[in-house]
Amino acid sequence: MSERLHGRKVVFDVGQPGELATSITGLPIVFDIAFKLDGKPNAGQIAIKGAARDLYGAAQRKGAVVRLLAGYTTPKLIFVGNPIPKVGARYYHDGGSRTLDIQALDAGNRYAVSYLDLSLDGPTTGLEIMRAAATQLAIPLGPLPAELATLTFGNGFHASGKVDRVLDRLGLMAGFAATTRDGALLAIPNDGDSGEVAPVLSTESGNLLNLQLQKDGTIEYRALLDGSIRPGRRVVFEHPDFSGVAKARDTRFYGDPGWDTPFYTEGTARRVG
Repeated sequence: MSERLHGRKVVFDVGQPGELATSITGLPIVFDIAFKLDGKPNAGQIAIKGAARDLYGAAQRKGAVVRLLAGYTTPKLIFVGNPIPKVGARYYHDGGSRTLDIQALDAGNRYAVSYLDLSLDGPTTGLEIMRAAATQLAIPLGPLPAELATLTFGNGFHASGKVDRVLDRLGLMAGFAATTRDGALLAIPNDGDSGEVAPVLSTESGNLLNLQLQKDGTIEYRALLDGSIRPGRRVVFEHPDFSGVAKARDTRFYGDPGWDTPFYTEGTARRVG
């Protein structure tokens, strides 16, 4: 167990877009981050023990952005998002220790409660629709399937409503799921993946802690924390019960430096092919 506890590192940043962020590295930080492909914003819960009150003030400011990097030896980006307005930052004393509790959403309220009003006339590609949606939401675009550039709506595309409903409509037509990840809007093909390099989880190397293969082809796994795993991304598994490539689905990152347990990633995946 000791090798799984050695080298754990966490970095927490909070600040305003375009400004120098306040960075915390030496305090105990507990995190629980959930990523899904359900059209809803990914959510993060982060608790910083021993936090100063000015950190609480920074997290309360309108437009505040929080980032969490965690991992072994070299921390990787785990989550970036915005504290939920009014209720997303809480500061309290717990057993004599000051604790800042953050509840944040990836892409914040711009995705969670915003409305889209898309009206594109004439022949319009799926890529143009996603670009228009990202512009209205004021968030960048992440990986998109190449098919969106060739998917054409001859009479244009007209839709208005909550973000998830509008993009779900486009996704049903185009065969993909729209979501946010690390502050960007992206689309994952139903029959494909995000096209990114696949991380390797292996019992031989020791980073794959547990794997169960279900009858329906679903893989349930737990591994040492790897921030590169995201829903829609391929993962290579090397395990006696399954060796091959799978597409990550629901993914959770968890860490508590006060527990005698490793930082870990756990989730589900579906076999590819």
